[in-house]
Amino acid sequence: MYNTAKDRTPPLPKPKVLGKVYRVKGIPEEYRIDNTKTMLRLGLDLNESTKINIRSLAISEYHVEKVSVVEFTPEPADLASGKDQWSYNIEMPDKRKIVITIDTHFRGLTVLRSPSSEDHNLE
Repeated sequence: MYNTAKDRTPPLPKPKVLGKVYRVKGIPEEYRIDNTKTMLRLGLDLNESTKINIRSLAISEYHVEKVSVVEFTPEPADLASGKDQWSYNIEMPDKRKIVITIDTHFRGLTVLRSPSSEDHNLE
């Protein structure tokens, strides 16, 4: 089915409906997806039945930490409180202490991708 007789461009597919997403700041720079999920499970006291979908994980604009956009299914009780920002002090199994901020207001810069060094060009 096309939009008009003259327009042979097929209509765009309906966008996938996503759950509520959260920005997580303060992730250690060396963390990957698995470390980040472990950190979030510990910090928010989540059990294995809560699905954590990391939508992006990138080096922040400060280059000393990472920032992530995350979706939880179901939404954790802490985050369903109606606030738009939370802070967590997390002690990891290796005794490392991490402070993260989770928010929904996305004020300021949110990096969604970190290109490799080879992808950066200077003029």
